[in-house]
Amino acid sequence: MRTSERKKDIVVEVDVASLTRLIITVLMSAVVLFGIFMFIRSFLPVTKFEVDGVMTYRIYDNAELLGAAEIKRGDRLYSIDLDKAEQDILEDCVYIEKVELSRKFPNKLVIKVEEKLPHWYIELAGKYYSLDSELEVIEEVASDVSYVAAGVTKLDLPNVKRIVVDELPSFGESELEIEKTIEVVSALRDTPFKARITGVDLTSRFNIYMEIDNNKEVYMGDASNMTSKLDALAAVIESLEKSDESVAYIDASNPASISFGLHPHGASDTQ
Repeated sequence: MRTSERKKDIVVEVDVASLTRLIITVLMSAVVLFGIFMFIRSFLPVTKFEVDGVMTYRIYDNAELLGAAEIKRGDRLYSIDLDKAEQDILEDCVYIEKVELSRKFPNKLVIKVEEKLPHWYIELAGKYYSLDSELEVIEEVASDVSYVAAGVTKLDLPNVKRIVVDELPSFGESELEIEKTIEVVSALRDTPFKARITGVDLTSRFNIYMEIDNNKEVYMGDASNMTSKLDALAAVIESLEKSDESVAYIDASNPASISFGLHPHGASDTQ
C-alpha cells in the first residue's frame, strides 16, 4: 500500500520593527565607536620616525628632515598637514627629488625620500653651483671641496652669463651653440664611464676637452658624432687598463682611429 507524505510549509514570521531597531542600534553603535576612535586618535602624539630611502651624496638625518617640515616629537600625528610638510622638505632639502609622508598607527611618521644627485658643477665669479642631470641648478656654495670629494664632474659651459638656483644656467651666444652643448652633455651623461669623467671643457664646441680620473686629458674634437667617439673611447680605456699602459693624453676626435700617449705630440699609438 503506497502512502503519500504531505510536506508541511514552514512559515517564519519576522518582526520587521524589531529587526529594524536592531540594525539601527548596530549602526549607531558602530558610528559612536568610530567617533570615539577618531577622537582618541586625534590626540595621539608622534613618537617614532622612520626614513625610507637611500641617500648617498647628501644624507639628511631625522632632525634635518623634521626641522624642514616643522614637525617635532609629541605633535599630534593626525593633525600634521602632510602636503605642507612635504613641500617644506623639498624647499629646504635641495638634494631630495621626491618625498612622501605617511602615518602608521598609532604613533609613527614615515618619511619616504628619493634623492637628487649632482651630476655636474660649474663655477662663476668665485661661486660654485651644482647641476642635476638636466643641467638645472641645485645650489650655490662658496667652495667646490664637497663636489671634488664626491667625484662630481666639473663642467665649463660656453659664455655663461647668469646662474640662478632652480633654473638652467644662462649660457651660449646662439641657439645653435646652446643646442649643441646640451647634446654633448646628454651624450656624456649617458656614457658608461661618466663616473670617471672629472672635468669637461665645452667653452668651444669645436674643441672639446675632457679629463678622466684626474690624470688623463682627452681631446674630443668638435661636437659631431659624440656618441660614436665616446663608444670608441670607452673601448680604448678598457684596453689600456688591461695593458696597464701609462697614458696621459688621448685624442678621440676621430672615432675610427684614436691615438694616445704621454703628451699630445707623442700620441702616436692608435686603436
